[in-house]
Amino acid sequence: MLSNTHIIDATNGIQLVNSSLVVRNCTMNDAGGIQLAGSTPVSLTVDHASFNTRSTNGIDAMLSDALDLSVTNSHIYAYEHRLTVKVRCRKRLNVHILNSTIRSTRSRALDIGGYATQATIVAESSNFNGWVRIADSIQRLVCLVR
Repeated sequence: MLSNTHIIDATNGIQLVNSSLVVRNCTMNDAGGIQLAGSTPVSLTVDHASFNTRSTNGIDAMLSDALDLSVTNSHIYAYEHRLTVKVRCRKRLNVHILNSTIRSTRSRALDIGGYATQATIVAESSNFNGWVRIADSIQRLVCLVR
């Protein structure tokens, strides 16, 4: 768990392999965001956080297994041709975005792809500034609501 933390100018941000993370009441300015990779099920919970990234995507997940991603009451911004939230998953994918702002100045705010066998994407009371892309392989599995 990362709680009540302020990260500034961390070029590589937070990089995890086969690990889950809870980020609560944190800020990340001019940093590298959060990168997740691996072959086991992973979860990322972002609650009351603010990310401003320039060198990498805000949240970048490349997983060959399952991902549970929850973003609540948070602001995630990406600058300079970066994606704000980029997710690739091959098995079970759950994305829940609630009361949050996801913004990219020049690219995609939300990019979900991969070849998941099960997918749920829920966005409630949130703002997306920038393109939202959900790959055809995921669209066949998912219902995007509210």
